[in-house]
Amino acid sequence: MIDWDARHGLVAPPGQPGYMLRPAFRIVDMTEYGTLSGTVLATVITDSANGCDVDDPDLDVGNAVYIFAGSGVLAEDIDGDDTDADPIATADVEQGMGESDYSYSTILSPGDYTVAFTCQAGNDDPETDDANNADPMADTVVFFATADVTIVADQEATLDFPLP
Repeated sequence: MIDWDARHGLVAPPGQPGYMLRPAFRIVDMTEYGTLSGTVLATVITDSANGCDVDDPDLDVGNAVYIFAGSGVLAEDIDGDDTDADPIATADVEQGMGESDYSYSTILSPGDYTVAFTCQAGNDDPETDDANNADPMADTVVFFATADVTIVADQEATLDFPLP
């Protein structure tokens, strides 16, 4: 399966109208994959101390998990910079109809991953290293929790936030 990640590949070039597409593909061998899913408690997103309204006052916007290859990876924004690790995948965290908590799910190749939750993904500009902005609130992504997970072929791994 070829997966195109819109969070990586859809860019608004400065000073130009419209958007540009850039390569942002990952390939998953569909004969050998596992599933990662989990929930995020609504209280994490609605707690004003977490700043989930920084990127958009609509608390259903900007919730995502970023998935990095390997264990113990420092969670960073998407910036295309070779000096730090960009996520290999992202998954939207959404509230299901009639549900109080939020959930996410994605498929991954077997291996070790670091998973990080943010509710400020709407601030992530894939053309900018958000840690070096002159105005950090203009384009900052704060990760509230990170954890390592191992994906095994034909199995589902579950990772809920907040972490126990």
